[in-house]
Amino acid sequence: MTDLDAQQTWTWQWLGFYSSFSLINHCSTVEKSLYSPQLLRNGKLQVNVANSIKSEAYKLVFWQLFVVMGLALILFLFKGLQSGISSLLGGLAYCVPNLMFVWRVFSRTSAQAARSFLVAFLAGEVSKLFLSALLFVLIVKYLAVDFKFVLAGYICAIMAFWLVSFIFLAQEHPREDL
Repeated sequence: MTDLDAQQTWTWQWLGFYSSFSLINHCSTVEKSLYSPQLLRNGKLQVNVANSIKSEAYKLVFWQLFVVMGLALILFLFKGLQSGISSLLGGLAYCVPNLMFVWRVFSRTSAQAARSFLVAFLAGEVSKLFLSALLFVLIVKYLAVDFKFVLAGYICAIMAFWLVSFIFLAQEHPREDL
């Protein structure tokens, strides 16, 4: 492995741990997985790794949305229509930007160089955070919703993201010492 390959592999490991934890978690252990032993060849992200990451990212967003809809259904049944809709809208204020992030970043990843992917990833993360905050403010300000349930839905979506991320990570890397 050359110094450039080692540096690029470290960059992917850094992305996997610190930014959108589960979306890039495959990259940190590529050498131990079923993928080829080198993450990058000639500056291109390998197609099988990119497709696997893309698939995991969409699964993550699906399960996040599923949890938000479950909370909305529970609140609808026990607290009424407005609380159910409020929590659903709050959760969607985080899920929709997350879905747009996944679509934007991973739509052309397999053919892009690592540097282009990094730029798209960081731009997508910034736009996701901005859009999420904007949707939250617009929902609270212009729709007839209960703020506490919008906030509960929003927090639930964030927690669901991390919970599903850790579940995916635990499935991929089971503890061997138990």
